Amino acid sequence: MKNPVLKSLLFLIIIPFLASCLQKPAAYPLHQQLSTNWQLELTDTLIDAKVPGCVHTDLIQAEIIDDPFYRGNEDSLQWVSRLNPVYQCTFRVHPDILKQEQQSLKFHGIDTYAKAFLNGHELTKNLNDSCLNNMFRIWEFDVKQLLDPGENTLSIHFFDAEKSDSIKAASHFVQYPDQRAFSRKAPYQYNWDWGPKFVTSGIWKPVELIGWSEIQIVGKNFITKKITGHSAETEMILEIESTKNQDATIKLEIINPSNKEILQKTIQEPLDSGFNSIKIPLNIADPELWWCNGQGKAKLYTIKAAIHSHSNSDMLEFRTGIRTLELQQIPDDEGKNFRFVLNGRPVFIKGANYIPQDNFTNRTSEDQYKKLILQAKNTNMNMLRVWGGGIYENEIFYNLCDENGLLVWQDFMFACNLYPGDSAFLENVRYEARDNIRRIRHHPSLALWCGNNEIKEGWYNWGWQKSLGYSVEDSTRVWEDYQDIFHKVLPEEISKWGAGTGYHPSSPANGWGREISLHEGDLHYWGVWWGAQPFEMYIEKTGRFMSEYGFQAYPDMQTIQDFSLPEDRYRNSPGMQTHQKHPRGEELIETYMQRDFQIPKDFDDFIYASQMLQAYGIGMAIEAHRKEMARCGGTLYWQLNDCWPVISWSSLDYYGRQKALHHQVRRLFKNTIIPMEWINDTLRVYAVSDTARDFDAQIRITLFDQNNENHQLADKKMRVQKGSNLICEIPKSEIGDFEENASIVYAALQNAGQSIAENHFFLQKPKKLKLQNPKPKFGIINNETGNFLTVESPETIYGLHIYCDSLYLDLSDNYFDMYPGEKKTLKINNENTITEDMILFNSINQINLQK
Repeated sequence: MKNPVLKSLLFLIIIPFLASCLQKPAAYPLHQQLSTNWQLELTDTLIDAKVPGCVHTDLIQAEIIDDPFYRGNEDSLQWVSRLNPVYQCTFRVHPDILKQEQQSLKFHGIDTYAKAFLNGHELTKNLNDSCLNNMFRIWEFDVKQLLDPGENTLSIHFFDAEKSDSIKAASHFVQYPDQRAFSRKAPYQYNWDWGPKFVTSGIWKPVELIGWSEIQIVGKNFITKKITGHSAETEMILEIESTKNQDATIKLEIINPSNKEILQKTIQEPLDSGFNSIKIPLNIADPELWWCNGQGKAKLYTIKAAIHSHSNSDMLEFRTGIRTLELQQIPDDEGKNFRFVLNGRPVFIKGANYIPQDNFTNRTSEDQYKKLILQAKNTNMNMLRVWGGGIYENEIFYNLCDENGLLVWQDFMFACNLYPGDSAFLENVRYEARDNIRRIRHHPSLALWCGNNEIKEGWYNWGWQKSLGYSVEDSTRVWEDYQDIFHKVLPEEISKWGAGTGYHPSSPANGWGREISLHEGDLHYWGVWWGAQPFEMYIEKTGRFMSEYGFQAYPDMQTIQDFSLPEDRYRNSPGMQTHQKHPRGEELIETYMQRDFQIPKDFDDFIYASQMLQAYGIGMAIEAHRKEMARCGGTLYWQLNDCWPVISWSSLDYYGRQKALHHQVRRLFKNTIIPMEWINDTLRVYAVSDTARDFDAQIRITLFDQNNENHQLADKKMRVQKGSNLICEIPKSEIGDFEENASIVYAALQNAGQSIAENHFFLQKPKKLKLQNPKPKFGIINNETGNFLTVESPETIYGLHIYCDSLYLDLSDNYFDMYPGEKKTLKINNENTITEDMILFNSINQINLQK
C-alpha cells in the first residue's frame, strides 16, 4: 500500500476494530480475527476479497465473472480453477497479544494447496508437500518471532488443485478411478451426478491470531456413561495446554434446560508442561434426557468451565445433552440387525442424506442453515446423514441438530474413489480426523462416524480392478491402503478422541446386488434408478437399514426460471442439459414415467409429473421400510437438498423450495401412519407407529366410487401398538360394485376426536386412473393467527398442486390427494400477499385427460 494518508486512516479504523475482536480480558487467551482488509491478486488484477470466502465468490462480487449457476455458465468458467490466486491482508497486532508468552496464527480452513507467508517468512516450508494440503484440517503456526508491533502482511499463495492432483497421479504406482484422490479437498467440487464442476480455492474458514500465557483450554467433551434410576453418570473432559508443570484450579458449573444451576464443582489439578487431558466425573440427579425428534424433547444443558493458574485463566461455555446412544449390530435368525438405541429405546430412523448447501460453502448463511434444519424437523425427520463427498459441516449445523433433535450420521470425507496409503497421506488423514472428531464430539446429535461412502461397494462391485488394469500385486497393495485408512487410522482416532461414538467402516456394508445386503449392515438400494428396476422392487428389497435410495425429479418451475431463459425451457435443451448431471437422467425419468404415469407433452406439466413420479416411487419405498420396522432399523432417502439449481434426487431444491416428495415425506414420516395395499382383490390396512406407548384409537375406512358415492368399509375401535401391524383386510367381494380405476379409499385414525393419521389410497397405477376434470374451490382467510388457503373439491383429485404463476407458493401442504367433498385449510407461509385470483392448480386428473 503506497498511499500514506490511506494507511493512517486504516490504522484509525483497524485498531478499534481489533479491540472489538478480542474476546477476553488480558489474563485470558486473546483471539484477534483476521477477517477484514483482504485483497485478491490475479496476475495483474487486484480486487477486494472476503474471508471466509473463495476465489469464485470474490470474482462474482467484483463482477469479473457472471453467476456460475446461470444457464450454461459452468462450462465457460472452468478457467477459474486453473488460477493461482494470492490472498493478502495487512494488519496490526493488538498490543496485549504481543505481551503473551505464546503467539500463534491459526487457519481453521484453507482450500487447499497453498503456501503461507507472514512478513515474508514462509510458514509452510517444513510441511509435507511444503504447503497446506488439506482443506479439512486446522493449521496453526508459532509466529512469536515473526510478528511486528507495526504493520504485518499475511499472504496465502494458492495453486491449481487439479494440476497438483495430476502430478501426483502421474508418479503413483497405479491409476485410481479419479485423480481427485490425491487431494484432501471436498470431492463434490470435482462434479457429481447432481453437481457442477467448480474446483475452487480460498480461505474458506476464519483466520485468527492467538496470544496466551501459562494455560489455555484447547478441547472439551461431555460423555454420558450410564443412566440409572434418577441419576446420570457423566464425565467432563477438558484438554488443556500448559507452558510448564504447574497446579491449576478447575471450576465447573452446570445449568439445566430450565436455566437453573444444578451443580458446581471445584478441583485442584496438577498439569504437565504441554498437552493435558483432564477427566472429571459428574453425577447429575434427575437428568432431563436429550431425545431425537418424535421421541421426546431435545433437552440441552449449559456447561461452563473455568481454569485458573497462578496468574492466567481460560474459560469456555457450551451446550450438550445427557443421553446414551449405541448402534446395535446383533446376530439374529437372518443375519445382523442395524438399529440405533437412544436412552435404552430402539428408535426407527427417519431422515435423509445431506450434502453441502452450496458449491461455494461460504455463501451458506446462518438463516439458510436454520431454515433447512427446521424444514427437516418439520418433515418429522430424526436423522441426517452428512455424506462423505462434501464437507465436515460448520458448528452451526451441529448446534441446530442438537436443538432440533436431529441425529447426525457423520461420514468422513471419502467417497466413490480409492485413496493413497503412503505415510504422508496417512498422517494427513490422521490429523484431519483428529481435528474434526475433537471439534464436534460433544454434540448429543452425533450418532455415528462412518469411514467412507461406497468405496467398499466400488471395490467389489464396480469393476475397478479390471477397468484400471490392476495386477494381483496392485490389488493387494491398494486394498492394504484401504485397510490402513478405514480399519486402522480412522477407528484409532475415534477410539482415542471420540469417547465411545460408534464407527462404521463403509456405507453400504454390502452392495445392493448381493444377497447378504438384505440381511445385515446398511444398504444403498439402487436397483431402482441405476438398475432401472420397477418401484415395486422397493417392497421386495428392504434391508436391515436403508441408508441410500432415491429417484430424480425436476426442481420447482420458479427455480428453473431463475437459472434459464424462456428459450431454454424444454427437455434436453443445452441449458437444461447443463443442469442434468446424470448421463441417463432424462432417459430414466421417462422410462419410469411410461410405466406408471402418462407422459405430458407440455414442459410445465412434465416438471409437475416428474415430481409426482418421484413422490410416488420414494413414498412406496418409505412405506415398505416402515412396514418392515421389526427388521429394518431406518430409512434415509437420497437426498434432502441441492448445492445448486439442478434436476436431482432432492426433495428440497437449491432455494429450499419443496418438491412433491418433501410433502410426501412429511406425511409418511409422522409417528403413526396407516399404509394400505391392494393385493389379490383385497384391501390391506396397516398401522405403523413409532410412539413409545400403545394407545386406543378409532379407524374409519371409506371408499369413494366413480360416482363420488361413499361406501363405509370399516369403523371400529382398536389398540394401536408400537411397531407395524396389519389391522384390517377387506376383500373386494365385501365392498360392492365399483371401478378400481375411478375410486379412492380414505382411511382415518382418530384418538379422542383428534386426527392421528390419514391416508388417501388409489387402487390402480396413476396412468390407469380415469378421474373427472377437477374443479376445486379456493378461498383466502387472513386473521391474527396468519394467512390461510381453503380448498374444497366435489371430485376425487390425485396430486393437487396449488401454485402461483409469478412466485413460489409456500404452503403447509401441497401435491395432495382429495376425496369428494373433502375440505382442507392450508397455512400460507409467504410474506407476499396472496389473493384468490393468483391461485392456479394442476393434477394427475388433468394430465390423464389430455391423452
